[in-house]
Amino acid sequence: MSAEDRLRAAVEARTDAVWPAPDGWERIQSRLGRRVPVWRRPFLLAPVAAALLAGVVLAAVLLTSDEEEPDRSIFAGQPPTTVATTSTTLAPPTADEEVSRAIWPTPGTSRSFDDPRALVLSFAKEFLGMENPAVGELREGGPDDGEIELRPRADSPLVTTVLVARADVPDAWIVTGAVAANLQLESPEPLTEVTSPLTISGRSRTYEATVNVAVLEDGQVLREGPALHKGFFTGGGGGVDLEPFDTSVEFDAPSERAGALVLSTMSAEDGGLDQATVVRVVFD
Repeated sequence: MSAEDRLRAAVEARTDAVWPAPDGWERIQSRLGRRVPVWRRPFLLAPVAAALLAGVVLAAVLLTSDEEEPDRSIFAGQPPTTVATTSTTLAPPTADEEVSRAIWPTPGTSRSFDDPRALVLSFAKEFLGMENPAVGELREGGPDDGEIELRPRADSPLVTTVLVARADVPDAWIVTGAVAANLQLESPEPLTEVTSPLTISGRSRTYEATVNVAVLEDGQVLREGPALHKGFFTGGGGGVDLEPFDTSVEFDAPSERAGALVLSTMSAEDGGLDQATVVRVVFD
């Protein structure tokens, strides 16, 4: 028997048993002492009571029915309404906290330098590829960092300021960056997460407006060997003022978590590197 048949049988059984007492209505009328409206007379009371009872029975049948009935509502066949929910996902820690600040010596190697000047000399020769660099004295910026002037040769007016800091290893120093006055990099900033193509902007003043650019991952050096990218772009010319540049470069997929972006210029006299700006970058 379907739910509809059970409902009909239940309603009929209940309504047959519902009827007021024969003298019930007269007792109510005598107590009230007034004429009873037509709509409240006995011959109408039974149908009203039956209708109310039918509603109660219907609700009970629907709640207790264990049969699957097709949806006959006006929404039948329409997709169910989806209630929008909001979930909060905590972002993973940024890579900046996990990546070493060191550009040189290469992170993960066993090399260490307890003399910051010896560190910068090694950086100039082995990383940048300067043949006869001249290294200045350490100018301390604080108890754990400082800067050292680097020239491609003793008589060169071009200066690259190398930023150094104490490493976690006692008495060890690392290179964290380098800045050339004629190659001012504004973007990306140090330890920025970068992807290919990489947008580079800043200001420069170089011979024939040429700026060399390289993207290196840890283990690669500018002096020789492979790189994720090596090329050049046109920046500011040889005038008095620095001129803005804005370019982008594509680089190969890295296998290391971090590396360095290097802007540099070459000497018109001997073709050697004469200045460089270097920042630490993290690969996204």
